[in-house]
Formats: sequence, structure tokens, C-alpha cells
Amino acid sequence: MKQVINLLLVVSTIFLFNNCYDRGIIDSKDFNHFLPKVNDLDYTSQGKVITLTWKKPGKIPSDFKKPLEINIQKIEDNVYKDNITLTDDITSYDISVDIDKSCRFVVKLKGYLIDELVEQGKPERVYSEGAIIEIR
Repeated sequence: MKQVINLLLVVSTIFLFNNCYDRGIIDSKDFNHFLPKVNDLDYTSQGKVITLTWKKPGKIPSDFKKPLEINIQKIEDNVYKDNITLTDDITSYDISVDIDKSCRFVVKLKGYLIDELVEQGKPERVYSEGAIIEIR
């Protein structure tokens, strides 16, 4: 009898956990506002200073408020060390690094949707795919 009760308890628990989510929320994750990624990401090195350079994409969708921003993530030895936000008219940036550590930089465009396109429950802030450069 005890085994039957335990079995029913296990089956009930499995049933509850498999059915306690709103499938409509999961299915409605469509979001059709995207930013293109930055082009030609490159760097130059002078001692402990890395100068990152990039080009802005030519065509930016009109879905976004102007000016856009540039987001740079600095990763040293696989640990996020810095997150820098710049205005989009800048196409290069100097960053100090520890020359004994490997570095990776991720450069993204960041934009905010115009007010007419913001939907409740959807993000207003959008990032492009990241352009990545590694420095050893």
C-alpha cells in the first residue's frame, strides 16, 4: 500500500511539473526588431593600450531612436572586467589591458525602439550580434 501511495505521489508530481507553464507565453516570443552588427572590427596595440576600431553598418532600421550606442565588453582570462557604452559617432576606443592576460572584446550596437513600436512585455532595448576580437 505504501508503494502505491509513493507511486501516485511521484506520478502526480511529474504531471504537475510538466503542465505548470503557460505555453502561450513560450510560443509568443517572436520579436522582429534587429540591429546589424558592426563591421571590420580590428585593433592596434601599443604597450598596455589596445585601440579598437570598427565601422558602423550602412543601413540601420528606422525602428530605433537616434543616436544609437556602442557597447564594448572587455573579457580578461574569461572573466568580464568592463562594460563600456559610447555614442555611435565614435568608431575607435582606447582600452588599458594587462599584457599578461588574454583579452577578448565584444563590440555591439545598442538601440532603443521608437515609442510607437514598444510593446508591453517586450524589450525596448535591443543589441546587435556581437563582433568579437581576441588578443593573446
